[in-house]
Formats: sequence, C-alpha cells, structure tokens
Amino acid sequence: MTPTYAVLSGFRGRVLCSVTLVLLAPAGAAPQQEEAKEALAASARNFKFQMIYYPETAEDSSQFTEPHSIDDAGVIVGDIHRHAKGCDSTDCGEQAFIYEHGKFTIVAGPLYKGNFTKAIAINNRGQILLVQDTQSSGGAPQYFLYDLALRTFSPVGAFVQVAGAPNKIRLTPITGFNDEGQFVGNFRLRNQQYGGYGTLSIGPPGSTAPPGDPGNFTQIECPEGRAMNATGINNRGQITGSCESTPKRPVRSGFLYSKGSVTVFDFPGASLTRGNGVNDAGVIAGEYTLAPRHAGSWPVTGFAYDGSQFTPVVAHGGDHGLLSAAKAINNKGQIAGMDGEVNHGFIATATSANPLRLSAGPR
Repeated sequence: MTPTYAVLSGFRGRVLCSVTLVLLAPAGAAPQQEEAKEALAASARNFKFQMIYYPETAEDSSQFTEPHSIDDAGVIVGDIHRHAKGCDSTDCGEQAFIYEHGKFTIVAGPLYKGNFTKAIAINNRGQILLVQDTQSSGGAPQYFLYDLALRTFSPVGAFVQVAGAPNKIRLTPITGFNDEGQFVGNFRLRNQQYGGYGTLSIGPPGSTAPPGDPGNFTQIECPEGRAMNATGINNRGQITGSCESTPKRPVRSGFLYSKGSVTVFDFPGASLTRGNGVNDAGVIAGEYTLAPRHAGSWPVTGFAYDGSQFTPVVAHGGDHGLLSAAKAINNKGQIAGMDGEVNHGFIATATSANPLRLSAGPR
C-alpha cells in the first residue's frame, strides 16, 4: 500500500497551556521558566497522578522504574534497573516488571539467567512482548511473547518480508503489538529507515530459538523523505511515532498513520514531538521538547493529544525542570509514563476539567 499524507504545518490545534509566552525572568533564571510553570499548571488541572516505583531494600536497589505499556485493566509493564546480590559486578541490567493492584512482579526472560529483559508492550489478551539484549554480547536482540495465564515464553521472529525488498529484512527494533496479533517496528531499506506493521512468525512455547521464517509487513513512511521511527499501534491498526528532521524541516515531528494516510503534527514551538502510544480512540501519548529561546535547554515533557488539542502530562516539576514522558495510553484514557526527576513511573488519570477525548468507546 502506498500511503498518502496529510501534513499539519503550522499546527492549528488548540493548546491547553501557553507555551509561547515571552520570558520576563531576569538573566540567569532557568530557561523558559514561565513556560515550564504554565505546562505544570495545565497538567495539574487536567490530570491526577499516582506514582509507582519498585520497592528498594538494602540488598536490592533500583535506579529507575520505567513503564512502557498499560492495558485496559490498568496493568502496567515496563522495566527497572536493579543492583542486587547474585548479579555480575552487582549489575543485573534491566529487568521486566508487571505492576498490578499495587504490586510488582518481576518477569525473568528465558535467556541470560533472566536478566537484561525489557517489557515492550502488553495487550488485552494477557500477552506481554519482551526483548532480551545484553548490548555487549554482539548478538541480535531476541524477542518473546509471554503468556500471563500459561506462564510460557514463545520466541518471536524479527525478520519480515516487505514489498519491493529482494530479501527478508530484520526489524530494528520491534516496538509494539496489539490485540489483533499485529506488530509494529522499524527497518532500514536502501539507506532509509521506515516503519511498518503486520504479522511475525511465532515459535513454540518453551523454545528460545527465534523463527527464521519472515513475517509479512506493510511499509509506511514519513513525507518529504524523512526517516520514520514507529513506536506504537492500536487495535484499529493506527500507528504513532516520529518523523526525523531534515535540512529543509529542522524539527522532529510526531505522526499518526491511519487508513493509509500519515498525518504529521508538532507541539507548538517544539523542536521535537514524538508519539509513544495510541489508543483505539486515536488519542496519542508522547513527549515534546521546546526549541530553546534562551541559554540552556528545554527538558523533555509528556503530552496527550486527541487530534485537535494538546495538554502537557507532567507529574511534578523539579530541580532539572519538567523531565516527564508519557509512554502509553489505554482505552480508558489512563496514561502511563515516567517522571525523570525522581526516576519513578506514574499513572495519570484525567480530571473533570480535562476536555480531551481520552477514552475509546466499545468496539
């Protein structure tokens, strides 16, 4: 399928906070301090936050708790970085977690003694997409589907066949999946990075050998020859992510792929906008970085976007600014993300003041 494009240049959507205020602070003040205050205030009006973090002990500490996905029951998966007994050089690398009803469960992948495991996504059928990668072994990352009910791991093949490509191509990386068994990921073809979605080969439970047969993927691409980073897919086959900058367009933009069309969007005044997750209503959770107008730099800030309006998603401000990222959104409108100031995860739930259409109706 050859996609068409609907490009929003000079975005027309209404923003729920002012991000274009003129800074009136004296020289030496934090960069764009007034904009940061406005973003934090807008977030507080529109969301209430629950912080989540892996409990630490003297023998088992965690450096961060980072959610990546949330299902419709509010179950969150992600990864932590632990320092615990029994790890080589006291470093276990990332370990995947499930967070449900206020409790954490560690998911140890079938390789590397369970270490170096990340939970990429969870769907509503009780499956978790995992990746294991030591990043130092020289081998390719290995992907698995973990079945929550059966507690089994099935290997996922990372190779796909794409129309126009003479040979099968490795996804680098696989970034998500949905209830319909569709996966999303990225690949390089003719020195350009594209996104795509489709089926992947799944091996038998208990095996650790990745299937060699390629899946079938539909290629999608950003307009103007911009490289694509596809990050999330919903049950309607809509995909979000980012389109990289080019000399002619020196900003990184978010995008929504829907029914063969790629729509590019930018948070007003941002030098980077990226969609991380999308629910069945087409609402996107992501992050933006404002183009700095003063000394210093603007920190990453989370957002929610319903196709016509944006609002920041920020758990709290801190010494380093906002430092927040909205990673995923479920069909109830709950947003999972990470507060980089304290390296903890959060769940954001809309207040009655929030006018965004965050939740999806019955399918």
